[in-house]
Amino acid sequence: MNRRGTLTALTVTGTLLFACAQPSAAQKGPGPGPERDRRPLAGLRVLLSNDDSMRLTRPDGADGKGLYEVRHALCAAGADVVVMAPWANQSGAGTSATSAGQLTVQRRTVLPAGYEGDCSGAPGGGAVYGVCKGAAPCGPDTPSATPADTVRLATRGGLAAKAGWKDGPDVVVTGSNHGPNVASVVNESGTVGAALAAIDEGVPAIALNSAQDPAVTGSLEVAAHTYRETAAFGADFIAGLRQRGLFTAEYVRRPRRRDPLGRRRAGGRGHGHRHQHR
Repeated sequence: MNRRGTLTALTVTGTLLFACAQPSAAQKGPGPGPERDRRPLAGLRVLLSNDDSMRLTRPDGADGKGLYEVRHALCAAGADVVVMAPWANQSGAGTSATSAGQLTVQRRTVLPAGYEGDCSGAPGGGAVYGVCKGAAPCGPDTPSATPADTVRLATRGGLAAKAGWKDGPDVVVTGSNHGPNVASVVNESGTVGAALAAIDEGVPAIALNSAQDPAVTGSLEVAAHTYRETAAFGADFIAGLRQRGLFTAEYVRRPRRRDPLGRRRAGGRGHGHRHQHR
């Protein structure tokens, strides 16, 4: 199935893109035992990315508030979440990728106010990384990696190096985006593009988007409650998919690729950019 054949669903709070690979043990939920964590996403390893960045310095939250609300909701449901997102805003980047050079993965040590302890009980502690271009530390004006860059880097070694996930993540979640991605805009969306990059790597992916609420604001600003509602919806949606065993290739299969001789072969993970960790 090609990219246009992936399952897409529209909701009042967001746009979802979902595709599946082979199931893993974590997708089946926590195992038996009196001490097991009964939260719906316990044990699920989630790579979280977006196209708005992980900075969250703007008053209107357009540069990452949706991501931190999703992180909060997923961790509250028991997921182990690691963020690898663009260093700066990459809205409209689609599936574009950096063709050459070096990418730097830099951990955020001071999180935005109100989100500091959201994932403190998770195995990975809710680590947040920004990905920029170049070999120097990421600074205020450093060019950013694209959304697709961050997902490919994470799945091709970044998560193994930073989080110890040798065979993860179980699912990639992108967003929630600042504003809706609907109709033809989906083709240019960096939020959706990052999810498609995950699908190309054989990892299930879901893209979340938050729409404007005219009842709250007359501008293009997304209301704070909309980000929260989108995040809560997304966590419940993922829990429902997991509970019903829908993270399987029975429903959506990843595309097959062709080798240089034109023969079809199963999609796999290739080699990414050189990168360094900070």
